[in-house]
Amino acid sequence: MDWRIATRRKLTARIERSGRETRRLVINGLRKKTSRERGRRPDRLPGGRLARQSGRPNASATNSRRHWTFGAHRSTPPEPELKPFSATILLRNLLTKTEEKARLPEFFHMPGYQRKLRYLAAFSALLMLALAAGCRGFFVNPTLQSIAVTPTKGSVAPGGTIQMTATGTFDDGSTSNVTSKSTWQSSDTTVATVGANSGLVQAASSIASPPGITTITATDGAFTNTATVTVCPVVTSITVTPSTTNPAAGAAISFIAQAVFSGNLNQQDVTSDVTWTISNTAVIPSISGGAATVSSTASGLSTTVTATLCGGTSPPVTITVQ
Repeated sequence: MDWRIATRRKLTARIERSGRETRRLVINGLRKKTSRERGRRPDRLPGGRLARQSGRPNASATNSRRHWTFGAHRSTPPEPELKPFSATILLRNLLTKTEEKARLPEFFHMPGYQRKLRYLAAFSALLMLALAAGCRGFFVNPTLQSIAVTPTKGSVAPGGTIQMTATGTFDDGSTSNVTSKSTWQSSDTTVATVGANSGLVQAASSIASPPGITTITATDGAFTNTATVTVCPVVTSITVTPSTTNPAAGAAISFIAQAVFSGNLNQQDVTSDVTWTISNTAVIPSISGGAATVSSTASGLSTTVTATLCGGTSPPVTITVQ
């Protein structure tokens, strides 16, 4: 036989065999490589037969499912047994892939930018919690420790008003306005009244014996503080009278303050109501209720003393130490 014909037949047989095997492998879902794809090349045996290279060098192509005899006696290999289309195999493969995917959390199957957003959100939440944990009083409200009322001494004309303020101090060192949270009371409502939750003081329109003095009390829980409000008519004059103008060093000295209010020509003792001012505290350190003590080292020194009430101020009194 001409070698060209033999070669053509050989190629035709290989193409037909490759097509049948490919169809079988695709249908069964197994798709294994053929001997050609694995790089094996069948060897030629005497007589034009091809032998498998599978450990049996003399295996006849007649008994092989992949190789058969070429030559004068061409034998057609038996058709490979085609397994029926198996939906079970496809379903099993599908379920296997689904189970493998289900083993991982959904987080790992989302797009990359979504994972980054979740990373950022988680980091931000942790950072906020860390900052919050470092701030005292963030999760627990601070506890009130004390309250203060200002002004501690207020004065107002008859019929006038003055606003009192309560400030609370808490255990974390912070302060807050607790005026509206406090309960307010006046010790003498004939002099002035105060709003129960506002701290606004309303002075009486007239005072029988001026000046009128009342104590304003603020209460918040267990804490209380007070301030003094003086209701003063217009002061016509204030006079200060010392017990002596030439005290000895270290001696006691006293002062009396009297005021005349508009509409009343009589002088009234306001010694405990006035605010005392001393020009030289090296001579007289302080005056309380009109009483004072001259400094023991003030010999030869002098000072002036004045009294102020309801916007009126007395003329200065000069004190010279012997």
